[in-house]
Amino acid sequence: MNEEPATILVVEDEPQYRFLIQLNLEASGYAVVLAEDARSGLARVTDATPDLVLVDVMLPDFDGMELCRQIRRFSAVPIVMLTARAEQKDIVAGLNAGADDYVTKPFGVDELLARIHANLRRRAIDREPAVAATIHSGELTIDRSQQQVFLGGEEVILTDIEYRILDELARHHGHV
Repeated sequence: MNEEPATILVVEDEPQYRFLIQLNLEASGYAVVLAEDARSGLARVTDATPDLVLVDVMLPDFDGMELCRQIRRFSAVPIVMLTARAEQKDIVAGLNAGADDYVTKPFGVDELLARIHANLRRRAIDREPAVAATIHSGELTIDRSQQQVFLGGEEVILTDIEYRILDELARHHGHV
């Protein structure tokens, strides 16, 4: 089964940065949506439902900090700020506005891609359903906190590998 590539929204007013970021993201397998100002970026967040948003701080209509705050009113999408502002107070302001990460210009493509990947990985982990400490299926009970298995109320002694296989199958019940 092929997964769709993650969609990255790039909100950047400088055409050369927008083009280079798009080129590198697409070469890395991401789908890219572009916006050249904050208003169009805000619209793209709602209509394109990106998996991550890259936001330049200095935009022509209103700044990226405000865009970040507005996005946070309705979305938990990861936001990475892109900016030439490298002072600690600016970084703190960006993070306090709701950004998940902050990259200063000029930046290395490898670093940007690594930060995007890390934020997407965290989002995927956050989206995983929580697994109960105890799993019940008919007569079978798995106590995950104690790593014990019971069948009909009687403890079943399993090797470590047997337990891990059973636990994995039980956590993905109906998918195997």
